[in-house]
Amino acid sequence: MKAEVTWIKDLRFIASGDSNCGIVVDIPEEGHEGERIGPGPMELMLIGVGACTASDVVWILRKQRVQLQRLELHLQAERASTDPKMFTKIHIEYLVAGKGLKEKAVATAIRLSHEKYCSATNSVVRGGATITASHRIVEAT
Repeated sequence: MKAEVTWIKDLRFIASGDSNCGIVVDIPEEGHEGERIGPGPMELMLIGVGACTASDVVWILRKQRVQLQRLELHLQAERASTDPKMFTKIHIEYLVAGKGLKEKAVATAIRLSHEKYCSATNSVVRGGATITASHRIVEAT
């Protein structure tokens, strides 16, 4: 895996990886917080955690032939107050919608993602953060 980060101006960068898809990474300087044109590095890490575990949950539920219709993740993170201001806690709420969803299947998919498959959550945990999760199941019509 490779990535490139190119400075644009101020604390703005264009970044891309092996996919060759670019994204603006923006770290607003004091007094310019409202002028952001892209997420910051820690936002990208949190988004990466969410996307990683979400893809695992979809994959696991599909293997179980679950009729998943919607999956939303809401992530809330806390960071240390001193530099390097690493994540200390992350809570992930999963909203899972589908037909005939079983509590056990959803809970197992989330647990397997956290414990076995998700590289991003495991990297953050090994960095010292605590990750908690909750979920709600919505019966789809």
